[in-house]
Amino acid sequence: PATPAPAAPAAAGGAATAAQQTLFKIGYIDIEDDPHYEREFVYQLTMPNRTRIGIPDVPRYRPLPGAELGVAESNQTGAFSGAKYELVHYSGTNADDLAKWIEKARAEQGVNFFLIDADTDTIRSVSQAVRGQDVLLVNVTNPDDRLRGAFCSANLAHTAPSYNMLTDSVTQYLVFQGWVNVLLITGPRDEDKKIADALKRSIKRNGARLV
Repeated sequence: PATPAPAAPAAAGGAATAAQQTLFKIGYIDIEDDPHYEREFVYQLTMPNRTRIGIPDVPRYRPLPGAELGVAESNQTGAFSGAKYELVHYSGTNADDLAKWIEKARAEQGVNFFLIDADTDTIRSVSQAVRGQDVLLVNVTNPDDRLRGAFCSANLAHTAPSYNMLTDSVTQYLVFQGWVNVLLITGPRDEDKKIADALKRSIKRNGARLV
């Protein structure tokens, strides 16, 4: 009788097949035409001839490409561990729009984790709207201390450092160097005031002195 052909050997360490992979969908939500990403000319420089020119604020860039890169890199190792990741992105017009999409994505696609890039009021409203659902929001950009304090919620986590964390690191370095007398100059924006308030708390907490 004919001898059966030997079975092809399995590739050592081969990637998991598509049928074996478990799909994890991660939501990413932000605000369409978010003014936070509009570059502002918020400072004025007076030239020797007494004319003034606008100085642009430091440009801000949306973090979506970073999330996409993270998913792509996770899928490289996921091919061997049996996991596949997919980023589901939605840009809404306001907090209500985002909350409705979250409910839809959870019900129809099984998405439970959502990265959120938005201002404080929007994040707070979305967090309240989805409270009690099997949903975790992850704030990826907003440093507002109130989101970790007065507006803290059990369904809201953070990867972005807060103003307190940022100013603590600065004042701890200043104290370590022996530079304990700090002159604080505050800019004209609301964000400048929040940073200044956090810095004042850090100066007091870490043993420096405001002059």
